[in-house]
Amino acid sequence: MGVDPRRPPLKWEAWDGNTWAACEVEKDDTGGFNKAGEVILHMLREHAASVVARQSGGWLRCRLLQAAPDQPTYVASPTVRRATAFTIGGTVAAVHAETITGEILGLSEGCCSPGGCGEVV
Repeated sequence: MGVDPRRPPLKWEAWDGNTWAACEVEKDDTGGFNKAGEVILHMLREHAASVVARQSGGWLRCRLLQAAPDQPTYVASPTVRRATAFTIGGTVAAVHAETITGEILGLSEGCCSPGGCGEVV
């Protein structure tokens, strides 16, 4: 209520074991918690489980930020009636290449067609 649904003054953060660190928001179609929708976040590689109030978990929070001068903020606090969380993918370090050392490369004219570069094969 009162907030610009395209630019709510919110910041998503995850606990990395030492501090809260910002998460990248891929999608948020809740309009700043003004309607039902999905929030898709990219969690930190360092996201760590910890125990709070005897509950172990990977902790996530959403903070209300000080609005910029041209940014409307909430007139009343939004109410979240239900939330679910689940994993939809993962990121791993990967390389699709092989390093070759000690191999001598030949010469090239930059053309692979037997009749010349203008010929369609």
